[in-house]
Amino acid sequence: MELTLPIYIEVRRQEGQPVHHCRPVFFGGPHASDAHLGLAMSKLSQRLKQFLDKLGRQARHDALATLAFAQDLETHVLKL
Repeated sequence: MELTLPIYIEVRRQEGQPVHHCRPVFFGGPHASDAHLGLAMSKLSQRLKQFLDKLGRQARHDALATLAFAQDLETHVLKL
């Protein structure tokens, strides 16, 4: 099964350096952080795969189906 999950990315400064924090938008599952966006996304992808594979091995797939639901979204960039 192929799932498309929207990801929220926030850049925060830690010790003067930008750090990318990534997590799924609609559920509080795995998250990842790294100074490089590509590495943060790669870490998140691995963690999400492990998390979703674990749910997929359960006898009932109710939890997996709930996480697979994604509402229509609009993207906005805020300059603060």
